[in-house]
Amino acid sequence: MCKSSLVTNMKSSLIFITTIILIAGCIEQPTAPPAQEYLDDLGCFPQSCDLPPGMKELCQDYKAGAISWPADCNDFRDTACRQLCEREKSGTQPTSDMTTFTVTIPENSFFADGVYIQLWDKEDNQVGNVKMQQINEHVWQTQLPIHLGTTTYRYNIDSQGFLTAEEFTPDSEDAKRSVELQPGKNLTDTVSKWRWWPAPGEELPEVESAAEETEILPRINAEKLQRGYQHVDFWWQPFEIVASSTNEGMKKANANWIKIAPAWDYAQSDPVPVITPEGFGHTYSDEELELHMAEIRKSGLNIFMEAQICCNEPDPDAEYSQEWWDAWFGEMDKFAVYFAEKAEKYDVEYMRIGADNMWKNPHAPDDIEERYAHFIDTVREHYSGKIALSFISGPDYEHPEAVFPDFPYEYEPDRVDFINFAIATDLSKSKTPTIKEMKKNIIAVRDAAIKPLYDKYKKPVVIIFSTPSIDGGAANDYEFDCDEMQQFAAYSNRYELDLEEQALAYEAVMQVVAETPYIIGTYPFNAYWPMPAPLSKNFDIWGKPAEDTMAGWYERFEEQDSEPN
Repeated sequence: MCKSSLVTNMKSSLIFITTIILIAGCIEQPTAPPAQEYLDDLGCFPQSCDLPPGMKELCQDYKAGAISWPADCNDFRDTACRQLCEREKSGTQPTSDMTTFTVTIPENSFFADGVYIQLWDKEDNQVGNVKMQQINEHVWQTQLPIHLGTTTYRYNIDSQGFLTAEEFTPDSEDAKRSVELQPGKNLTDTVSKWRWWPAPGEELPEVESAAEETEILPRINAEKLQRGYQHVDFWWQPFEIVASSTNEGMKKANANWIKIAPAWDYAQSDPVPVITPEGFGHTYSDEELELHMAEIRKSGLNIFMEAQICCNEPDPDAEYSQEWWDAWFGEMDKFAVYFAEKAEKYDVEYMRIGADNMWKNPHAPDDIEERYAHFIDTVREHYSGKIALSFISGPDYEHPEAVFPDFPYEYEPDRVDFINFAIATDLSKSKTPTIKEMKKNIIAVRDAAIKPLYDKYKKPVVIIFSTPSIDGGAANDYEFDCDEMQQFAAYSNRYELDLEEQALAYEAVMQVVAETPYIIGTYPFNAYWPMPAPLSKNFDIWGKPAEDTMAGWYERFEEQDSEPN
């Protein structure tokens, strides 16, 4: 391949080395240790890349300087190889066959890795998402080969594509810039605003907090509050680039814990069930989970793991054969061992595992309770940390005693270590709720739903709560997980952005936590995606007023925990 003995085959591929397979979409990754886990032994290609035969060897030879350039570059019949030969022998950068892109980005830009340019060919096939070089604080630049011809393109942050793309009006995945690539052409662009980001100078609302003047009661058993945030519970390919920066974002908001919710899913339900981590957009491969947990630990943060099975589950009310159930129990044992061993490896102190609707199937075998006990015992054999007993509150604070166990069978107190309680209750009936009103309703849920569980089991409580950034979010006046609230979807007018309401709801929750000693951990649901989106309508809080609210309360708890007894 561009060696004198291999000039007849694949020489046209060589030009892609200079663009480092950036047109094929397999872009060279950062060389920091976390990223290297995803590369081949050379550190050239992500393992997931579907490479043409011989391309890896070509990359290896090129990076190792082992390509034998002929005395006369004209020996190459292929223009791309000849030009690269001339470039390498002369030590100069090509300009005649490249178009230069220079872009100025907003002053309030946030990125972990940098600015990328996403490219499509004239048939609208994506042909690359290329990292640019930073020229100065707000200016980035790259060169692209002219053989692409007419192309459309759009700038984005951290290789996240449409999720973090420059904003166009109207917002659409189809909105792009267009250019005819020409030799030596210099193209200058300006990004005025990123999607889901305020324009430079645009102020977000401020919400007053009582954190500084509120008396915080000590936690039971001399516990220190788990000042936690939940990481969004799905993975996508560029995540390894931004894993560390997301953890640092939580630390800056005074977290000492991160909750992760890695999932397995049903690869099939018939004729027997198969549950696996592979092949689903929301699941983590083993390498990805290892990287995620290692990065959290490297950041100095503790891990609360919620191992889950989601989301293609079979009908939980249907009848299945004994053969089906035997296979299912075997899959659940495999699931239990895998996550228990991962939790043990990374010193996970708190874990929720085992919640799956199939345990509650009304046609389950008669020994289902014993099988569930075996499942928990299997976890215990491989994991020495604390296991949760999980509950979900009912939807209405006017009937707060309506609590749904997220497990099918009664536990003996010594079988569990803490109570995991998800508050799914609306906090208000109003679209203009006050902190006082929401606090009153949260207290009603606490006293009628959470405290009886604490009194029964005498186990500390960790709570999970959520309010999206929309008008009516505190009243649960929305469709959960709908596209109109997602960052990866186009802008929608279905819901009105309301950053203040989200922050007020979290302020009310934390005021109640401050006066409730048996609550030893707090985790806003899906609080952090791998990038901030201050104007999103989702549950995330990174860069929003709600983050300021939580950070203020966490600072107060941290101050109290550091005081001498």
